[in-house]
Amino acid sequence: MIKQFQHQLNKIESLLTSINSNQVEFMDLEEASQFLKLKKPTIYQMVFKREIPFYKSTKKLLFKKNELVEWVESSKVLTLKELETRSGLMIN
Repeated sequence: MIKQFQHQLNKIESLLTSINSNQVEFMDLEEASQFLKLKKPTIYQMVFKREIPFYKSTKKLLFKKNELVEWVESSKVLTLKELETRSGLMIN
């Protein structure tokens, strides 16, 4: 159990270090597909429709990891509790 806790703590420290260092991490189509758990044709379609943030470098599609995270987070559906808190009303 202590080893598992230490492993989780190391992962958190690593994430915080990468965030603090402001490193821009680019991903290719394959990596973005795995990261978003979407098939490549789906991502191609989203790029064509300009629904997803992307960069094009010498015919190669690139994606910034932090922009993909922001893009996913922007589509969050609020829970009833969050809606109640924001509106100040009780929802039944």
